[in-house]
Amino acid sequence: MLSLTIKFVPGSAGEERTGEWLEDDGVVRFVFSGWNNSLGSCITEPTKFGNIDEKKIYFQLAHYFIGDQNLVHFFIMQEV
Repeated sequence: MLSLTIKFVPGSAGEERTGEWLEDDGVVRFVFSGWNNSLGSCITEPTKFGNIDEKKIYFQLAHYFIGDQNLVHFFIMQEV
């Protein structure tokens, strides 16, 4: 089973958007900072973040910050 959390935090003015993740007690915790574009931002290439049973797993996301809400499409892919 794959357990994860995704958190978006406001960035400072002029700060580039960032993303990081770590494994904490069996949970992958993603934290994204500075993702505040109402027109949308995305990760254009799948990004490897771990393995399950020796197979690589990747994520990709599209994000919109609308008003004070985050709209996120988060995709997880596993190599075949």
